[in-house]
Amino acid sequence: MNTYDKYAEMTENNQWTYVNNCYELDNLNNEIKNGDTGDAGLQKDAERKATPVYSGFIKYFPNAIKEVAKCSQAGNDQHHPNTHLHWDKNKSKDELDSMMRHLLDHAEGIEFDDCGTRHLTKCAWRLMAMLERTLINKF
Repeated sequence: MNTYDKYAEMTENNQWTYVNNCYELDNLNNEIKNGDTGDAGLQKDAERKATPVYSGFIKYFPNAIKEVAKCSQAGNDQHHPNTHLHWDKNKSKDELDSMMRHLLDHAEGIEFDDCGTRHLTKCAWRLMAMLERTLINKF
């Protein structure tokens, strides 16, 4: 993912803006502008540091994460050929049903989908998509 793609992804959730030739985190800027760097700022910083993204997720599942990333690319190539990698949240919203269909195929002993991606990989992608939709309340 290039810098523009990352910026587009972050701005979709209104987290980042482009100001003075650099990307800035909106919430942090607002806290600084409003003088809210006291206890609330320290609490958010502590919460952020208490979230072990690398040691509690990336290091646990590096191979699975790479497979899900490949699944993202394959889906993008299928639904939006010749475009930058992005998740079109309007394309498909049946995450749980789709995940269950792939899980049933896996349970029947069918390891790979027609496109060559593991059914379990597609299950993981769909579950992550549903979790993301739930967390950002975007169905």
